[in-house]
Parts: sequence; structure tokens; C-alpha cells
Amino acid sequence: MRGGWVRQGVRGGAFLLLAATTGQAANRPYYRQAQGTFYSLPARDRNEAYLELMATGDFVAMASSDFGPRLYDATAQFQQMHGILPSGVLTAETRAALSAVGGGIFNSWGMEFLDHPFANAAVAVPNRIGLESTGIGHGIALENRRHTMSVSFAFFGDGEATLQSVFENLTRPAPGREIAMQVLKPEFLAVAGTSGAMRSYSRYLPVQGGIAGFTLSWNPSAFPNADRIAVVMANELYPHRMVGSDMFAGLPGEASPISPGADDGSVQRQREAQEQAQRQAQQQAELERQQAQQRYFEQLRHQQEEAENKKRIQEAARQAAEVRARAAREAENTRKAREAEERRVAQEQLRAEHLATAQGAATDALKNAADFVKANHDDPQLMDYLQAIADLKAAAAGADPDALDRGRSGLQARLKADPVYAGWEERQVAEHRRAEERDLRDTLATLSVQRRFLVDQVATDPTGTYAGKLLGLVKEADVASAAPALAPAQSLVGRIDAAIQDANLSQRYALTRDDAHKLAGQGLEPAKITVVSPKP
Repeated sequence: MRGGWVRQGVRGGAFLLLAATTGQAANRPYYRQAQGTFYSLPARDRNEAYLELMATGDFVAMASSDFGPRLYDATAQFQQMHGILPSGVLTAETRAALSAVGGGIFNSWGMEFLDHPFANAAVAVPNRIGLESTGIGHGIALENRRHTMSVSFAFFGDGEATLQSVFENLTRPAPGREIAMQVLKPEFLAVAGTSGAMRSYSRYLPVQGGIAGFTLSWNPSAFPNADRIAVVMANELYPHRMVGSDMFAGLPGEASPISPGADDGSVQRQREAQEQAQRQAQQQAELERQQAQQRYFEQLRHQQEEAENKKRIQEAARQAAEVRARAAREAENTRKAREAEERRVAQEQLRAEHLATAQGAATDALKNAADFVKANHDDPQLMDYLQAIADLKAAAAGADPDALDRGRSGLQARLKADPVYAGWEERQVAEHRRAEERDLRDTLATLSVQRRFLVDQVATDPTGTYAGKLLGLVKEADVASAAPALAPAQSLVGRIDAAIQDANLSQRYALTRDDAHKLAGQGLEPAKITVVSPKP
């Protein structure tokens, strides 16, 4: 663009795309002046301003040949960032700054038009990113070697797909996919989102014979400003109807000198005429000298203004780069600090979980060792066990899970090596099993009494308030009796007890339970019928 920027592959003419809404807002005091300045520019300059603002990230909408609030706000935002009065007017200073900043960014992409191989459509793609082309079923796919940016340019003929079907495919839920923006209109569709570490933007529109469009995918860590490329590509997605135009500049002509009239032959008059001509020549020469001097000073002033403008632009660009670098450093430091804090919290959480597990295991080991020592005062290794128990208790008083694990392992290793402990442990296991069997028999007997009581109550009042709940408990009791297990059976007995209390049937159930005790005393029922609360 201006200042040596060449729009590679971008075809001439005004944008014929979806435009921003028009209208002047009250907080845009220079709107009319900005609008007039915009319309006074050639079409090429207007297009260049749009693309430069897209490259700087200030204009993120669809462009138009008309002037609107979005272009005004984008221009003012750029001016504000580069130390220019934020008037929204495309002044010469603003255009120079745009060309220097936006033009440089745009040129770094190397945008070129890519023609679809068998469709009447084309799209601008970044040619300097290192994209390599491969053919796909519906068009062309491009991707760089690091797999951090790719472009898919596809065409679907009439009958193959519709905008609605393409839209549904792009927005279909998938693992790791998040849709950030989706628009479907008769004239186009647009979808943006993320999938894992990649971001994407898709745009499709009707063309002659079908539907054409593209999907740009990129890794924001490698290409943090690739969303600007997506805006440019969306604005430069055209069917093959754009015509290039050349711009010519005319050269000014040179005026021919006017010859003075001839003398009439009189000597006196010749002398006077000669003197008059000499004076006129001197006056003309003085006038030309003054004009030349004025032009020189004007040119010098113009050069000084250009030099000052260039310095301001360079300083603004330097400051902007410094701000971006400082922001990047701060963001990186913040990220590192956040990650360090997350690691610290995770380590503390793991250590706390380890400590809780170790304390629980140590408590069980201490109780088991204490029970063995109480039952075996004459064990030859009694003093060793007492010392190991004391060491483990001391470790339990601290907050070191590794020390707890070592103390518990040492105590258990001593006990396992003792034949006396092995016999004692075997008896403990057998006793525990017998106790569980007794508890299970008692619990099943209680469950049987509860079931008969519930059946009688439901049969007596089948439409009662609690009939449905009690019947459900009866079915659960049948299942528990068919596959008896202590913990589930104890839990069910407790819930049935609570349901009986809720239904105000506790006194009736007490009578039934007493009757069961009497029958048990006569040998007609199990010898012990007790409501057992669930063990923790």
C-alpha cells in the first residue's frame, strides 16, 4: 500500500460483502467529517484502509464500500493506540501510520488468491506461512509442516450439500470441541470455535453451481494473531467475478514562452523599448527568484513535516512494540506463577491425602499390635513390640506420612515374623468370621420379622399413605434374603426401622417383635431376634 506496500494477489474494486450497520452515534463527534474524507478517497485507498485495519486487529467485521460506525470506531481505536487524535478521520497522518503498521503485518502474511480447482470461487490465503497444498475430495487442503496452521478450501455441488447441512456438520457436538460463534443466514454461514489446542474459523456461501467456503485452523501459541488472517480471508472470499484495475497518474505539461512584439524601427523608440524590455526582464527574473525561493522553503517545510511525521510514527510503533513486549512478559510471568502455585497446591493436596491414608493405616496397625500384646504378655519379643509401638505412636504425632509408613511397615514386619502372632492372627480372623455369621443370622431373623410385619400392615391398609413405601421395602427384603450379605442387610433393617417410625407403627411393631421373642423361646423361631443398627 502506501509506503511501498503491494497487495499481492488482492483484486481491485470495492468490497461487495456483508457490511456493518450504518448510522451515526452521538459519541462520534467527527463522524460526518470522517465520512466525507472516506468518500473522497479513491476506491483502492478505501480498500487499503479496511485491510490495514484488519491486519492491526482493529476492524473485525465484514467490509463495505459504505462508511459506517464500525469503520469509524476501528479508525479511532487505531489512532488512540498510536498517539494520533482519535477523530475517526482517515487523515494523511493516520493513513501513513496505517501503511507502516498494518501494511507491514499484511505483507508478512503474503496474501494471495487461491483458485478452487473445479469451482467458480477463490479465497485469499497466507502464502508466507509455509503452507503446502494437497488435493482433497471437495477441493484443496493446505498445512504447514509443524501442523500449527491449515486451510481447507471446499466446494459442494448442487444436491451434495446445503448451507444448513454444512452448518450442522460444523456445529455438531464432538469431544473437545467448543463453539464460540455460529451464524447461519440465507447468504452465508460462519462458525468459530476451539478443538483441543487448535482454534478454527469457517465461512461458506452460495456460488454458481453450489456452495464454496473455507476453514482456517491454527494453534494460537504459534500464531497468536491468526484471527486477523481469518477476518481478511472472510472479506476476500469471492466468486470469480472480481476484475483487476490499474491506476495511472498523469504528468503535468509545460507552458510555452510568449515572444515579445517587434520594435517599429525608430532608434529612440527602440532604445525606450529596449530599456522597457530590460526592466520587465529584471522584474520577471526577480519574480521568478522569489517564487523559486518560496518553493524551496515550502519544500523544505514539507520535508521537515514528513521527517517529523516519520519520527512520530516510528516512535509510536516502538512504544506499541514495547507495550506488547511488556504485556507478553507480564503474561508469561503470571502464567509461570500460576503454574507454580497450582503445582504447590497439588503437591500439598497429595501430601495431605498421603498423610490421611498413612494415619489411618498406622491407627489400625497400632490397635492390632496392642490387642496382640495384651493377649500375649509372655511373648519373647514383647519389649521389641512395645518399642515399635512407641516409635509408631511418636511418628503418628507428627505430620510426616513417610515416617508413618516406615514405622507401620517395621511394626508389621516384626509381627509377621513371629509364629505366635501368626497363630493369634489366624484365631482372630476365625473369630471375626464367626461373629459376622452370628450377626448375619440375627440380622436376617430381624429382617424376617420386619417383612411379616410390613406385609400385614400393607394388607390391612393397602391404600394407606405409607403403603407404597412399605411395599417397596418388602421387595428389598426379599432380595436381601435371597442373597444375604451382612452390610446391606443391616442397612435395610435400619431403613425399615425408620420407615416404621415415620408411619407411627412403632408400638404395633414392638408387640410383633415381643411375640417373635416368645415364639423363639418355645423353639419355633430363631433364638435371638434383635434390630441391629448398621455398622459404620
